[in-house]
Amino acid sequence: MRNLKVRSVVVHDTLLSNAKYEGQQNEASSVFLSSYEIEAVCVSIENRIFCACCAGVCELSSEKLVEWTEQRNGARIISFDHLSDEYLLCTVLSSGVVLVVDYENGTVQRCDIVPTELCSARWAPDFHVLLLASSEMLYFVTRQFEILNEQPLDSSKSGREELMTVGWGSKETQFQGIGGRKQPRKVDDEQPTTVSEYDQHRVLLAWNGDANYVAVSYVDNLTNFRQFCIFDHEGELISHLQQVSNVEETLAYRPTGNIIATSRCDNDKREIIFYERNGQRRSKFECGPHQGTVINWMGWNTDGNILCVQSKDLAGTVEEVSFWCVSNYDWMLKYRTLVNNGFLLACWHESNPNQFCYVTRNGRANFIDFEFTYNFCDGIVLSIAGCNVRVTDLKAASIPPPMCHYELTFPNIVCEIAQYNDCAAFLLADHSLLACILRFQFFEVIESATPTCICISSVLAIVLNFMDCYFADKLREGKFEEYAEYDTTDLSQDCICYNLCLNNSNHLSAIIASSRYSICNLNLKNMNRKGSICLYSTEKPLIWHSHMTNGFVLQGIDGECFSIKENKDKDCYIETGKLFGTGSALCYCRYSQIKRKEMLDFEESIFGISKTNDLVMNGRSIFKYVGSYTVDEDYLLTVTFDLHSSSSKLQIAELKDILTTDKEISYKSSRAVEKGAMLIGYETGGTRVWLQMPRGNLETIHLKELLLNKLKGLLNDLHFKDAAVIMKKHRIDMNLLYDHNPEFFMKYIGQFVEGMGSAELLNLFVASLNNDNVTLGIYSENYSNSNHIKLDKKAVKSNENKVQKVCTAIREHILSLDDIRITDLYTTVILTYLKEQPPQVSKALLALREQSLKLPHGTELEKKWIAYVSLLAPTENLFNVALSTYDLSLTLAVAENSQMVKFLYLNVCLLLS
Repeated sequence: MRNLKVRSVVVHDTLLSNAKYEGQQNEASSVFLSSYEIEAVCVSIENRIFCACCAGVCELSSEKLVEWTEQRNGARIISFDHLSDEYLLCTVLSSGVVLVVDYENGTVQRCDIVPTELCSARWAPDFHVLLLASSEMLYFVTRQFEILNEQPLDSSKSGREELMTVGWGSKETQFQGIGGRKQPRKVDDEQPTTVSEYDQHRVLLAWNGDANYVAVSYVDNLTNFRQFCIFDHEGELISHLQQVSNVEETLAYRPTGNIIATSRCDNDKREIIFYERNGQRRSKFECGPHQGTVINWMGWNTDGNILCVQSKDLAGTVEEVSFWCVSNYDWMLKYRTLVNNGFLLACWHESNPNQFCYVTRNGRANFIDFEFTYNFCDGIVLSIAGCNVRVTDLKAASIPPPMCHYELTFPNIVCEIAQYNDCAAFLLADHSLLACILRFQFFEVIESATPTCICISSVLAIVLNFMDCYFADKLREGKFEEYAEYDTTDLSQDCICYNLCLNNSNHLSAIIASSRYSICNLNLKNMNRKGSICLYSTEKPLIWHSHMTNGFVLQGIDGECFSIKENKDKDCYIETGKLFGTGSALCYCRYSQIKRKEMLDFEESIFGISKTNDLVMNGRSIFKYVGSYTVDEDYLLTVTFDLHSSSSKLQIAELKDILTTDKEISYKSSRAVEKGAMLIGYETGGTRVWLQMPRGNLETIHLKELLLNKLKGLLNDLHFKDAAVIMKKHRIDMNLLYDHNPEFFMKYIGQFVEGMGSAELLNLFVASLNNDNVTLGIYSENYSNSNHIKLDKKAVKSNENKVQKVCTAIREHILSLDDIRITDLYTTVILTYLKEQPPQVSKALLALREQSLKLPHGTELEKKWIAYVSLLAPTENLFNVALSTYDLSLTLAVAENSQMVKFLYLNVCLLLS
């Protein structure tokens, strides 16, 4: 359900793309080269980009060249890596030679490893083992460039963890019958097929995250089948992967866990297949059609939660990188970027799991930082799944992915979504921006005499309404007939658009990253306006912006926040002075207006999570160990974690309390949730909080603080029945109906009795009455700032007679009603007698006797009411109390209801008579 959102983009224009260098290319003195002369590219942990060419090694931002012509001797480069532990560049040549380059000192060291021709090489993630591959052998080499082990590439023996089978249970050994034998046999996808014409017969190597195992993919020269096997870091064979048909030249090893991925073509579609380390096939998912495209590379980020697939069309005109994520075993395409001039390099950052780097052939390097976020607004969650957007209304039902209430289909991959109330804007991979307003008829709860049932109504229509531009569309087979589209024609093709932001006037703004970083306002097409309006441009990378009063607030990559204001002429200017404090760059930033205590104005604030998982507000750390949070004008909800605990905590605090202190903030309430749970959002003005668990399932929690806050509003507005229903459902002590405001309750006791509407709710309230004040007890934290609990000793003593006073008031009001209402609520009258201390059982019996004599069906009602008394009073004492009333008819009725032995109570009654 989470979407993969671009948090920040850093663009480096290297000498290949710099206009300054274009003039130098004509000079004979220039030692730099063109992109077509570059043979290999790598990136350091500090994001320095190095390239290797025939003459030597250079950095793309510098003209310094470390020559290696003599040491290289014309051999082909098969591997080029940056060893971050020693800040060295390591190049493996096809001649079996390794060149170690110290770029800073300008030295090159040559190491002869094997005398055979190599075709592939790959360092382990911790750089302690280098795996070399020839067409027939694998060589495990230590960091000192000594051969640790040699293994044949194509081995017929079984691996150490490989499962053994003799064929029992297979299709060939099962009885099929005459009918089964006559049926045409289906194509068996477990039978290997020869490699396709696009297979380059490369040997592919992929290490897992802890560098203990490595996967190898190669083509068997005898059968022309592509095979897969697993080795450990010492060279021992672990397993062979199960064979499949139409397998492609791809391989990836998940850093966490034991999952190996490859791809295959099945008819007109492409599948990603996952294997376990023992060679068994585990699962698969479809990643779209394969016609006209080929996969160049696949790889996971270091956390193992994003799978990147780099592919290109066979014509070589367009290359793309797709990012896939999984939830509830459902793989979803979350983001895609397109490049027209091809890649020199595409890879994940070595230590930052959310940073992806790619270098295009025109020399531009882009470093993209991703973050996972929920597109949640007013209970509606929008989840990206390729060209579809799944719409889920959490207020109607918490449906976990991949299920949803409805799907929107778009003409291209959806990359980012912005929401505001019912408005939504969608950024597509081709830089298209579409907008709409969603109008749904959701779930309706029907109340009846039977148990509550839920009716599902389908979506009726979607109306597009932006900036006085209206479009009415009918939904047919889940597709739009028409879109409201923003004008993005003036944006450059190689720019990256991110951080979309909608405001209440339906204006859409975004950060555009290219050679400069700009904040642009985008307009709808056919509006007789410019396509986009640049509000602000800078050379410093921007990571976040949001609308604020009369302008925008922005955060740079250095963490500094500043604002842009609009003057009367609609011109933008930077507001002088520091804004909201400064510090390190924050993730998951949000802008909020907080109402001050006992004041009418608002304070503008920025929230975000720092690299150390501190929740920061206006540059001040207010909470520690925060995994996720949500904020609005009233409350701040967080999910915090503890490294030494097996669970996380869902906590809530009032924003007005945060403004009044610079000390550590105290939470109103908290409860334990599953470790790794993520906060989606909560129901504004309601009581529900929605969370997603690590496995992908959803949970709805009614938080006590939100429940009590809603109850306060209902009680203040005299909605006693609604408050009582909530208390009954969520087991809130019903003494709160009185203790919330005793004087207010007694003043409106008549509206309370008549508003409850049923004896059931009144009986629950009276039965739960006690002389304790719950606002000073179990709910004291939620009433700590309320004026009405600041009581003196006399007020506390007066609460000792609460039960007596409330029971008397309820009884007197019920008896003042007409006979029909008295009959409906008479069990409450009986209960008010029995709730007193000591219980007035005799008064209750005499009262129900007197009331039954007034009614036409009094005998039946008397039996019913006596049975009700017997439920609350001890049966063995009830007969004696009835005798004390000296009413023999009442005594006989009590005895019959108590199922006493007949001759016992008849003898007693005869003696009394």
